[in-house]
Amino acid sequence: MESQNILNAQAELWNQTFSFVKSLTLKCAIELGIPNAIHSHGQPMTLSELHAALSLPTCNETNLLRLVRMLTHSGFLVQNTGKNSEEVYDLTPISRLVINNSDSTSSLSSFVLGDMFNKIPRADAVFLKWILHDWCDEDCIKILQRCKEAIPSKEAGGKVIIVDMVVGSDVGSINHEPQLLFDMMMMTLTKGKEREENEWSNLFKKAGFNSYKIAASLGVRSIIEVYP
Repeated sequence: MESQNILNAQAELWNQTFSFVKSLTLKCAIELGIPNAIHSHGQPMTLSELHAALSLPTCNETNLLRLVRMLTHSGFLVQNTGKNSEEVYDLTPISRLVINNSDSTSSLSSFVLGDMFNKIPRADAVFLKWILHDWCDEDCIKILQRCKEAIPSKEAGGKVIIVDMVVGSDVGSINHEPQLLFDMMMMTLTKGKEREENEWSNLFKKAGFNSYKIAASLGVRSIIEVYP
């Protein structure tokens, strides 16, 4: 039993050590155009169909099989049995997120030049999506103060809408680990951080806001409405 525990621990250590390979295989799949190829095909594809659609050299079919095997294991693709008992590969909700959809859409929004550290143009509401986690507390307070100056009172509908992570809002679920990973990335790449609710609350109070509410409705991220 003890020896099995050691072997399991060794396997888990290797999983942690080489977990970066998952992101490399994802990058490779996107650059090769695997999600787009399957999407354009309109149905699951055999390995040979996928190989032909990607216009890869014949000698790379074995390597493609190895890549697809890893993508299937990580949940990026799903393997089923198709006609003639052939193995076919299809998209999953994860891989559908990276399909390159070049269809243009018209925007109903108008954009006005502003500077979030100095002056934000007057607005009914200010929308900050994945902005504040890039900045330290002092800079976030400045940004929020500029937001508060730009919006009307709460009674007149004024608010700041923030889409960002609230660490610990969904502990124990699949969403918690990405929050911790993002926090490590923020620590190494920016001056910012992923914040817990009490940290968000302190920012709002120091920036002069009176109340807020959090809706953990976007998986890893939450929608935070802050009121003057």
